[in-house]
Amino acid sequence: MNELPVLSFVKHDDINQVLWNENILKSINGNVYANFWYLDVVTKNKWDAIISADYKWLMPLPSKKKFGFKYLPTPVFIQQLGIYGPGPFTEEICNHFLKHLESNYDLIEFQLNYANSSINSSIYELTERKNLILEIAPENENVKLEYSEGIKRKINKAIKANLKVNTASIRSLIKLFQDYNESNIKDWDFKNYSILEELYHMSSLRKIGICIGVYNPEGILLSAAVILEYKNTSTLLFSGNSEEGIEKGALTFLISNYIEHAPKHISYFDFEGSDNEGLYQFYSGFGAKEFNYLHLKKNNLPFYVRIFKK
Repeated sequence: MNELPVLSFVKHDDINQVLWNENILKSINGNVYANFWYLDVVTKNKWDAIISADYKWLMPLPSKKKFGFKYLPTPVFIQQLGIYGPGPFTEEICNHFLKHLESNYDLIEFQLNYANSSINSSIYELTERKNLILEIAPENENVKLEYSEGIKRKINKAIKANLKVNTASIRSLIKLFQDYNESNIKDWDFKNYSILEELYHMSSLRKIGICIGVYNPEGILLSAAVILEYKNTSTLLFSGNSEEGIEKGALTFLISNYIEHAPKHISYFDFEGSDNEGLYQFYSGFGAKEFNYLHLKKNNLPFYVRIFKK
């Protein structure tokens, strides 16, 4: 195999932002979550990285400290991070990175990206997580042929109800989620809304973030979503759906409408999940296929604090 890159642990303030973003963009598995600005928003600038000398190989490391112990989590609004680079992501290169983690963190609960699957380690507990991605290019209109009968019925229901798709404000989406969905999410933190709002504004400034909604004939917002368009992939970052929206197939209509009119450079639609069986069936109904990733866990905490939580 090729010689392994020389890696260094680099503190946040010492990372070259320009080189970082350039090489995430060049990475064959680069995703929106790994951009410098995105990581800054979701961690409040609390992240470091493992970086090769030429910046071709990168691994962002969000960090938290509690009770004097250092913790490597996967932050809110990030599904996957892990190792980025030109590839190939062999077992040797993946384990080369992971060796740097053990001595730096007391607790690791971290999600790698789909390309980092070539790991054979007795040091870490590895769990496969489900993600569903739909290929939508080059002929978007033919995607409908892959929809399940259930998805088609929901789309027809939305059309019969005369629902319309239009832009929505991030505040209206948050209000919709608060009213109808928040209570269903375990351990939801109110601070997540300010993070979401900042992510949306930062992404829209960079012309990669949109917020769209579905309205009934009276102009009431029934469903809305933030979608990020980075490289050749659109990611369903966050959505809300009212009771009327569920009844009339509003979110299904929103997603199908976006897919049908997606920008020409977009080849994939990433549903961001899910291990939840109901959501899995819903997303797969669009014809999406599994592109799974690994959850990495290691607990180096003393036995008397093993109940340590985020």
